[in-house]
Amino acid sequence: MTAETRRLTLCDGLITGLASTGGKADLPLIVMLPGGGGNAAQFDTPNRSFLATAVANGFSAIALNRPAQGDSAPLDLNRNSDNGVFAANAQRLLSAIDEIWKTESAHPGVVIYGSSIGGAIALHMAAAWSNSKRPWPLLGIAVADIGHVAPPILVDTWRSLPPVNIINLADYFAVFLAGVPPWAMPRRPPPQAAMPSLVLPVPRAELQEVVGGWVRDWRNICSQISVPVQYRLAKHDTPWVVSAQFVQEFTDALKKASPYVESAIVPGSMHVISNGPVATSHMLDVLSFVFRCAVAVQIPEVLES
Repeated sequence: MTAETRRLTLCDGLITGLASTGGKADLPLIVMLPGGGGNAAQFDTPNRSFLATAVANGFSAIALNRPAQGDSAPLDLNRNSDNGVFAANAQRLLSAIDEIWKTESAHPGVVIYGSSIGGAIALHMAAAWSNSKRPWPLLGIAVADIGHVAPPILVDTWRSLPPVNIINLADYFAVFLAGVPPWAMPRRPPPQAAMPSLVLPVPRAELQEVVGGWVRDWRNICSQISVPVQYRLAKHDTPWVVSAQFVQEFTDALKKASPYVESAIVPGSMHVISNGPVATSHMLDVLSFVFRCAVAVQIPEVLES
């Protein structure tokens, strides 16, 4: 199943996306951000459409193409820099939500979902929102597929990328698959169904920041976030070192300012959780968190840890 969507063009054409609106006014608007090498269409893949799952549960949902994804305009980046691209993404996407809110303000607020690099950017967005409120309420963020300790093979691979602006991530897909059980691999839709590519070109600067600025700054970013957070990491997430200790470290940083943090390692999953065999389970887990954020607008006590 896919969702009935309409195309969005925001920020004078700088940001594009897909919208499935018309959901219940008393539920938050969900804004979805893809990871590196993704785009908005991957949230509407047949048989595991996050947009369709959200709509079926009463939500309005929007999937955005981040800068340089789909037909969103790229940022002016230094391909050799390992810092600043996530923050620049965050500012442009916050501006896009400013514009979206002009027509969607009947909802009680916004919940942002981000996967992989999109998760890191969602955390940047929440920190920026917490420090300088926007014209819309941020009710919470859900992030998945993002860690803070990268394995040596990933660090070496990203630091030795060729000096070009755009990297064909498919050339490095083996890095993501090494050691992943075959049963945890992404499930493909029926052959007759159209499906976007799983791995698309990505700005080199994004990959540099994954093993640069992000691993240096994650704790500071997380400690500024003043809204509820759901954090999920796949058990077989090969781009990140997965352990209960590291998930607890991430959780502790988030608890510095957030009133509510729920975190877990997701069994039966790989990077990206929403592409694998537990995709629907993960989507419903995220929506359960969004429902809690909706209730907390009227009953903040439900966020007591």
